[in-house]
Amino acid sequence: PGSMSRWHIAMARIKMSEGDLVAAQDLLRQVDKLYKRDPFPTVHLAAALQAQIWAAQGQLASALDWVRQYELTVDGELSYLREFEQLTLARILIAQYRLERQGDTIARAIHLLDRLWQAAEAGGWGRSQLQILILQALAQQERGEMAKALALIQQALRLAEPEGYMRVFIEEGQPSGNYWQPA
Repeated sequence: PGSMSRWHIAMARIKMSEGDLVAAQDLLRQVDKLYKRDPFPTVHLAAALQAQIWAAQGQLASALDWVRQYELTVDGELSYLREFEQLTLARILIAQYRLERQGDTIARAIHLLDRLWQAAEAGGWGRSQLQILILQALAQQERGEMAKALALIQQALRLAEPEGYMRVFIEEGQPSGNYWQPA
């Protein structure tokens, strides 16, 4: 079941980047069937992807339930093993701010991303650094700080170029494409 669940997760991520959230959810349901009660990281990854889909669909209550279930906070202990979940929390906070435009939600997302950046830089988490920069740019864009957002995207492009990391930009979907459009 392990390799099948990893295949389903990879395909779900591809479907998410294509904007086909319904197909992605169907694939994640298959992972759930393969691993109903096992504590494997694959299951946590599938749950985090489902939370990302809920956030993208505007189903914040479901996404925030996931945050509570996994006991995630912006000031929680950072760990490479939980990094995907922590990045998902940042995505949910950005989506929440995008929909509600109130409170300190975007500041909390930026705080978490700053902490993750420091941990990723110290730990040499290359691909993670790239994801964090892109999410920081999205958060700054939501905040209306376009110059900061553009600087972060340029930094991400410089980091991505030597390794050929373009998939990370694609995985973030439409929002990162906004940087290529004139203001």
